[in-house]
Amino acid sequence: MNFLRNKILLSVLFVVLVVIVPSFIFSIYQYNTITDEEMVIDEVYNNQLESILFSINQYSVDVTDTWIKEINEIYSSDNQLNLNNLEDLLNQNDVLKQFNIYSYDHPENPVVEISKLEKANEIGRIILDFINNNPQKINELIEFLESDYQKVLGEKTDLFQDLTYLVFALKMDTLQSIGVLTIDTKQFISETLSPKIQHIGEERMNILVFKNNNSEIVYSNSVSVNTVESVQKSKELWLIPGYSVGIHLTGNTLNDLVRKRVRTVIFLVILFNLLIIFGTWFLYYNVKKEMELAKIKSDFVSNVSHELRTPLAMISMYSETLMMDRVKDDQKKKEYYEVIQLETNRLNGIVNNILNFSRIENNKRSYSFNSCSINEAVNEVIHVYKHELRNKGFTYDLILSEDLPKIKIDKDAVKDAIINLISNSIKYSENNKHIGIITNTEGKYQFIEIKDKGVGINEKEQKHIFEKFYRVREGDLAYKAQGSGLGLSIVKHIVDAHNGRIIANSKPNGGSSFKLLFPSIT
Repeated sequence: MNFLRNKILLSVLFVVLVVIVPSFIFSIYQYNTITDEEMVIDEVYNNQLESILFSINQYSVDVTDTWIKEINEIYSSDNQLNLNNLEDLLNQNDVLKQFNIYSYDHPENPVVEISKLEKANEIGRIILDFINNNPQKINELIEFLESDYQKVLGEKTDLFQDLTYLVFALKMDTLQSIGVLTIDTKQFISETLSPKIQHIGEERMNILVFKNNNSEIVYSNSVSVNTVESVQKSKELWLIPGYSVGIHLTGNTLNDLVRKRVRTVIFLVILFNLLIIFGTWFLYYNVKKEMELAKIKSDFVSNVSHELRTPLAMISMYSETLMMDRVKDDQKKKEYYEVIQLETNRLNGIVNNILNFSRIENNKRSYSFNSCSINEAVNEVIHVYKHELRNKGFTYDLILSEDLPKIKIDKDAVKDAIINLISNSIKYSENNKHIGIITNTEGKYQFIEIKDKGVGINEKEQKHIFEKFYRVREGDLAYKAQGSGLGLSIVKHIVDAHNGRIIANSKPNGGSSFKLLFPSIT
């Protein structure tokens, strides 16, 4: 038994080291690889969205630079601004509402002020306050311009929330000036930025511009998007404070596809590992079962050899005694002949069981069904076994229901089943040697019931008693009783062949009852 356990343990250990451990290592590696790939893809995806948002912001800067370039070109060769041309610039661009130029050294009075707004003076004062209160920002604009880079600042005030002031530096000959373009914010977004947004978005994505403070959508290239919560990526507009541009991808986003792929791969990895575990368990179960079966077969050979040896020894001993004419008493001779007959019957039963089992295993056992009374089958068995029962100290009750109609059975097979059950009752009864044989009807069935008062079978082992080679081993008598472990499996096969049922009831030290039910179809 220790050898069997060690062999199973070595088999399991081999499978764990060769199959399970590598599969789990591969799974962990695969998961980490997927995670790394997801991070790379996510980074690429975010960079692409960033580049789209950057291009929209850059476009707004490019438009502003175009206006500033036109202003610089309007500056005439005599260092004088042509006001008519500036007015034309404002008139040609409806989004431009006012244009102011201030001297960097003396910003108190504007050098130029052209406006399409009624409150031009109030706006001028707001711009002047900004220039006076932010000298550092103004200086930075001048420094950038001296480095040949045109920087523009976007500013807003609470007084005119729909207007944005684009502040930039101008260099007219040797004079440094500050220019301010006042634009209508929503008009700039809906008229100036919208063509760029529509070109970028097409049908691949929804792009929207919204206020930061209340998430109000100012512009969207799709009517299907009406909430900021659906935005995957957003960025503030450089030139318009308080506003952001956001992207909502249509259909499955790249993140959705990545997550779906990751979920699929993880599911397949888990499924793979579950299959490996199941396969390992199945292999272990079958190896264990085969080893147990090998041991059972070994025990079977040992038990059958012992069972064959015992009756042969008895027959040999008694026949030798008779042959040598050592017994003179006729009554004694008769007893010896009866013993030889009983042991011969016992030996015949063992051989029949082995042959029947062999036929069953090879699907060669055939049944011949004829109309017969089950009482007749019982009586024929009792006629043969009553001497053995009496010699072994058993009493028995034969309670046969009268007038049972004949049914279609294989009488010899049914007799084999009864003989096996009576033999078991003899083997597993020690002190209370009594057997009951009953026939009757139950519903649509006729039954034969064999009852004894032997050692019984516990509930756990009752699940296995009809398995081939299985023998009950609990209890001293059960352990000492010899047998092949084939009897009950043969009984079940016979009953199944008759489309019947077998019901077993047993309690430890409370005896056993086996009821064979056969369909009452004549």
